[in-house]
Formats: sequence, structure tokens, C-alpha cells
Amino acid sequence: MLLGALHIETIQIIIINTLFVSIPEELYLVLFTYIMMGEFDQWEDEDCRKLFQPWDYSRVLIPAVASAAVSNILRYTGASPDIVTLGTFLALFFGIVAMGDVLNNAGALKWIGKAFFFLILSILSAGLCELLYVPFLLYGTGESLLTINENLFLNFIFSLPSRFLEYSLLVFLLAHKRSLLKARIIKIIFESKVLVALTIAALLINLYFYLIMYNVVCYEKALVALPAGLRLAAVLGVCLFPVVNLSALVWCIYYLKNSETAKKKAASASLRKIVAEIKAYPEGGNRDHLVWALNGLAVNLEEVADELYSEEQQGPKRR
Repeated sequence: MLLGALHIETIQIIIINTLFVSIPEELYLVLFTYIMMGEFDQWEDEDCRKLFQPWDYSRVLIPAVASAAVSNILRYTGASPDIVTLGTFLALFFGIVAMGDVLNNAGALKWIGKAFFFLILSILSAGLCELLYVPFLLYGTGESLLTINENLFLNFIFSLPSRFLEYSLLVFLLAHKRSLLKARIIKIIFESKVLVALTIAALLINLYFYLIMYNVVCYEKALVALPAGLRLAAVLGVCLFPVVNLSALVWCIYYLKNSETAKKKAASASLRKIVAEIKAYPEGGNRDHLVWALNGLAVNLEEVADELYSEEQQGPKRR
């Protein structure tokens, strides 16, 4: 009887925590991924009257609910935090891929790669939101994270600041996505397999760093003996580490791309100068055939110049 009651109590905890704590967080992860992939770019259109179309509910809710259930089942059946994180990620990723209905498309592999890329970024952003305040609540109240996870009310209360930060970030992305796309950094990255591999590796390294530091700072409370000022500096340093090194990576990529563009622009200017000189070549006399040939060459050179610099004349393509 006691074992049966314990099982019932555990199931109740799993259901309640899934509904009130985990599903809102998983919804953020799914929405962040879809928004960054451009799946909801129609929201920017003036004639878009509905935020979600009927088919959007299933492709958002099913991955979120499934991953939330997996997360809580693993957590409350004694799985380690690393297993919980991995299981949640896999449930989210495969749920997004399954509901994306892209497996039969020619661009399926690229779509799946983008989903993987932005899902890692979404988890990293959610983790940073938690790390900004969870250590201070833990050290200030004297509670442990394990105790909070077992207490449904405390778990819900402790999750509210994170939900506020996460959904504020979603609102920011929706408000500024068009201006962010003007930098075209995402397009630049996905144009090169090397850059994709390098960026994903950097994201995974930073995610692993965050998981280690979250365990050290929140579960083990390694900073509890430090003065408040040093504790704040340590937490901010942990939070800024992935932000700084990922920003440095983006800056390097953007710098290299700008250098490449500058070279193309210089080549284009040189070709146009040659074209201008050819067109200015004096006509007449026995040189008519030469002028005709040179004019044909001028047209070809103009086309080459336009192709070299055409990408600079194009804005980001909408889906």
C-alpha cells in the first residue's frame, strides 16, 4: 500500500510539475527555435491576422509536451541531471523534426541542421536566464535545488523569473528579427559547412561549460563561502563567458566575410574601370571591327562585375 501510494504521489508530482513548470519552458525552447529558423516570419506581414494557424498548434505543443513529460519522468525517477538534460534535448529535437514534416524534402538535411543549431542556442539562452538569478535565490534562502525540485510550490515560484526573462527575449526577437537578419550572419554561417561545424562545436562547448557551472554553482553551492560581491562577480563571469566567446566567433566570421566582400568590391571596381576605358576607345576608320569586339567584351565584363558584387545588392530573402 505504501509503495502504491508513493507511486501515485510521484505521478501527481510529475503531472503537476509538467503542466505548470516544464511545459512553459519547453514552449519557449520550441518557439525560440522556430522563430530563429524563420518558421513564423509571416507574423511580420500586415495581413497576418492570426498569430498561430491551426497546424501550428500541433507542431509547437507536441514537442513541448513530450519533452516536458520526458524531463519530469526522468527527474522524479532518480535520473542524473545530465541524463535529464540529454533526454529532454533529444525529445525536443526529434519532436521538432517529426512535426516539421520535412524528411521527404530536398532541403531536409539543411532544415534539420538549422533546428539542431537553434535548439542548442535556445537551451543555452534558457540556461543563462536561470543562472542570472537562481544562485542568489538559493544562497539567500538557504534552500537546495533538490529540495526546491521536490516542492511543487517552490519550484513554480522559482521558475517565474526565468519564464519572464525567456518570454521577454521572445518578444525582443519578434520585434527586432528583421533588423537582426540584416546582419545576415546566420546566412553567412550556413553558406559554409566549415562555419556550421565550427559554430555548432562552439555552442556545444559553451553548453557543456554551462551545465558544469550550473551543477557547481547551484547544486553544489560552491560559491556559498564567498562574500556577496565576489559571488556576484563569479556568477556574472560564468554568464558572460559564453556570451563573450560566441560574440567573438560571430565578429570573426563577420570580419572575414566583410574582407571577402571588400575584395569583391575592389575587383568589381577594377573591372568597371576597364569597361569604361574600352567604351571610351575611339571609334572610326579601320578599327570598327576592333571596336565591335571590344564592346562585346565590355558587355561580358559588366556581367562578371555584376555577378561578383550582386549579393551586396540583395537584402535577406524571406521564406
